[in-house]
Amino acid sequence: MELGFHGSQRQGELLVKNTKYPVHVLDLPTVVESYKTLDEAHCVKITDIGQILVVDKTSNINDHNDESPDGLTLPFQQARETIFKPASSTSSSELAQVEEDFLAIFEGYAPPGFKFIDIIEECVETDGELKWVEAGTQSKSPNVDGDPPGTSAGEL
Repeated sequence: MELGFHGSQRQGELLVKNTKYPVHVLDLPTVVESYKTLDEAHCVKITDIGQILVVDKTSNINDHNDESPDGLTLPFQQARETIFKPASSTSSSELAQVEEDFLAIFEGYAPPGFKFIDIIEECVETDGELKWVEAGTQSKSPNVDGDPPGTSAGEL
């Protein structure tokens, strides 16, 4: 048995008993952890597996794709398409704007063009049934004179 690669180091040939088989190195859609046991009770992590060798006599492998569409087990068939979503194409400026908006929300401010409204509800018994009814509304605005967000003087 002899294994040899050429060109991109992702394609080669496996020679077994004077028969050549095409070999392709493919990246897995996710890293797989490998474990072994010495006493059949305790597992020890050995390595992370990120690539596989595919030996296929029919050579159905797409030469332009270096990633396997499948994982190692049956539930992971077509894993790239069904489980793992493609990489996001969001621009860095959009991400920066979203980050600014989140930070503003965490500090109690609404992003530009939005308004926070707190709806206060209370539980009221009517005809033997408990129901939630709106008690009033209150706008959430930026801090005024050091008051916590969403409150105004006199409400504390």
